[in-house]
Amino acid sequence: MNWFLIGFSGSGKTTLGKRLAESIGYDFWDLDALIEEREKQTITEIFEQKGEPYFRNCETFYLKHLPISKNRVVATGGGTPCFNKNIDWMKLYGKLIYIKADEAILFDRLTIIKNNRPLLNHFNSEELKAYISIVLKQREPCYEQADFLIESNKDEDTSLKELLSFVK
Repeated sequence: MNWFLIGFSGSGKTTLGKRLAESIGYDFWDLDALIEEREKQTITEIFEQKGEPYFRNCETFYLKHLPISKNRVVATGGGTPCFNKNIDWMKLYGKLIYIKADEAILFDRLTIIKNNRPLLNHFNSEELKAYISIVLKQREPCYEQADFLIESNKDEDTSLKELLSFVK
């Protein structure tokens, strides 16, 4: 069984995904990290030099070329399930868990790391709040197609316990 973690940037997919994989003895893959390794550029550099359409095509290519014959936990990028019918492919090859965080939590987390996020690094605080609100509303129908949902507004240990209840 493969588990795909989906949700907005900053929701905790990578952090929880690593802990989940370790807890259940699965391999962990971070799609963004894989793209950076294979493309030999950061996500920010890809966006700046080649644009979002190129990045979305890379994302789809690397997603569909993951070695899925073994049990894996895959942390996807925030937009991964919402582009190029990626959600349909993920549903064919595993189960999806929507890692959901409310807008205030996302704002707090993204304010800290926004300089490393290509879609966010140029926003001031008000623009970031507006961006989160608008894009989350656009992506939520996609995210809600997941098989399971957990709220990551809690502490990490509580969220991990909830994740484990789905996968065991």
